[in-house]
Amino acid sequence: MNRTNTITHIPFVAVVAAALCAPTIASAQRSDSTVLAPVVVTATRIPTAASSLTQPITVLLGDDLRARGVVTVAEALRSVPGATIVQSGSFGAVTSLFLRGGESRYTKVLIDGVPVNSVGGTFFFQNLTLENVDRIEVVEGPGSALYGADALSGVIQIFTRSGGSHGTLDATARAGSYGTREGSAALSRGIPAAAYSLGAGWHQTDGVIPFNNQYTTGTLSGALKLAAGARSVVRLTSRYSSSVYHFPTDFSGVPNDTNSYTSQHRLVLGADASHALTPAVTLRLLAGDNEVHDLSEDTRARKAGGLVKTSAPAIGFRRRVEARAEAATGRRATITLGSDYEREAERAKVISYNYTTSPDGVAGTTIPGGDDHRITRGYYAAAQGVPVDRLSYDASVRYDNHSDYKDVTTYHAGAAAQLWNGARVRGSYGTGFNAPAFYQTQGSAYNRSNSALQPEQVRTLDVGLEQSLLSGTLRASVAAFDQRFSQLIQYVPGLNSGAPDYSEITPAYYDNLTQARARGYQAGAQLARGREWSASLSYTQLLAKVYAVPPGFGGSLRPGDALLRRPSHSGSGLLSYAAPAGWYASANATYVGKRPDMDFAIFPSPTITLPAYVKLDLAGSVNVLRTASRTLGLTARVDNVLGKRYEDVLHFPAPGRTVVIGGRLTATR
Repeated sequence: MNRTNTITHIPFVAVVAAALCAPTIASAQRSDSTVLAPVVVTATRIPTAASSLTQPITVLLGDDLRARGVVTVAEALRSVPGATIVQSGSFGAVTSLFLRGGESRYTKVLIDGVPVNSVGGTFFFQNLTLENVDRIEVVEGPGSALYGADALSGVIQIFTRSGGSHGTLDATARAGSYGTREGSAALSRGIPAAAYSLGAGWHQTDGVIPFNNQYTTGTLSGALKLAAGARSVVRLTSRYSSSVYHFPTDFSGVPNDTNSYTSQHRLVLGADASHALTPAVTLRLLAGDNEVHDLSEDTRARKAGGLVKTSAPAIGFRRRVEARAEAATGRRATITLGSDYEREAERAKVISYNYTTSPDGVAGTTIPGGDDHRITRGYYAAAQGVPVDRLSYDASVRYDNHSDYKDVTTYHAGAAAQLWNGARVRGSYGTGFNAPAFYQTQGSAYNRSNSALQPEQVRTLDVGLEQSLLSGTLRASVAAFDQRFSQLIQYVPGLNSGAPDYSEITPAYYDNLTQARARGYQAGAQLARGREWSASLSYTQLLAKVYAVPPGFGGSLRPGDALLRRPSHSGSGLLSYAAPAGWYASANATYVGKRPDMDFAIFPSPTITLPAYVKLDLAGSVNVLRTASRTLGLTARVDNVLGKRYEDVLHFPAPGRTVVIGGRLTATR
């Protein structure tokens, strides 16, 4: 079997020509769920017209996603060009994002400006739902020059809804396949001096495996915006989630456990205060806290009688404060200067309880885990503007000072130009970095420490062409990108000399070893006819592989090997119709091409190829009662309509056809 993905290299000029001659793809789409917003925040950290951005941006609107019956952020991201969602089986299983061929730890995730990645960049999406979400902004390409660590392949920011001029209540209740039960409610209101939103959601399922596969998650969220006159604004946000996931499978996917489970509690708090000194100068103070409590437990019977229970609690937090000044010098330049202070900490341990039949009762042992912390001080400067008509630019640079590894400087520069009516070309070049995790630098029960470990790095070139046709009804674009990753952190297994008492074992460790490259093309198109019909297509062609390893490297990857779980071809298509009479229908198809994975049921684990699949989802709603202030409707969604059997991770089957039916009440005053 060939372990290297092959790709047909299409000359970029040919792709550009195709875009101008026929409907192709948009890296930032405009449909009922994916919209190129007029103003975007995440790409530059200040509100910026989308036509001035130099990086590809996708905006997903929360209301439109909910109209399609989408429940989780992970499911919403499946339609983002270049994004691959990998879910390890049933609902609630570990769910990762691979953006543009980067590792799953290479995307910075923010909730209302608060970073929620674990130390080392890891973030799992399975417990992040869409309750009270206003929009999701996805910026592709490195963002470390503005956001620091974790932002090698992109930045995703989730914004909580704010209250509007009218009070609104939105409530839903649904039930369906796999014992699915779910409900949500959101309340918002706004007046000139204040606005607020409150949201709650609950989701439960029995899972795809007949035993010990239940999943329950609940979310509470809120936002409060206060204005002190026309010059000062304070916005407070919060999001709390609690979940429990039961899993009967071992690491290889074999269902053999009736009581193992994991639970998580996460609290995210954010504050953003701004004061306009003058019409051109604004000062801002931001603060955020992300705290996570995880627990994994399992109980097994012993051959000699009694039980052995393993409990692994962990707690982590990420707290930060930031100050910045924004100065506008006319349309030619807006200057941003900022500094932030961040403290990260993690504590973990493993406790083993032996329940015996002896009079002594319970005996327990504890394996101490990490108790680590890190302090980061960051300083950044950015500039953006329109120096002449039809030309915009942005540039940023950042210096990060860290308490336990070398300091890092990152930068980004880009420009966009209007070529002719409706056509825009853009290009950018930037760098990014990802910090090592605590267990990699400080060690754990399973590996020794490596204080010399350094951050992973990336250098990225991105170019694109966008064309608007038919008075803006049709938008098309193409793009090419090239990401070069260096100092990738890899696991180096321990060595056993063969001593019978295992006294001469060299412990495992992590080291900066491999270099990789992810390059490809994206194309897309979207068509909107008034407020009723909309359609969009996206396609990504990707080549992601290792291109260098150090001499004597003992890992499984070799130069030319494809990076795991990243398809060489992927795409999506969406068609929706919103009738004036009050009914709605949509069809969304996602294509995931062949991609490599490893079979961990075999040792040593061989590389295999997962087959391509197409997932088709349908959704619809109809109003059955409508007054001036209230609307009651029936909703239905069918996920995986074709009943396609597929696996994002080998030996972990994804859910089959899922039908969920319910109702929705909307009231305004």
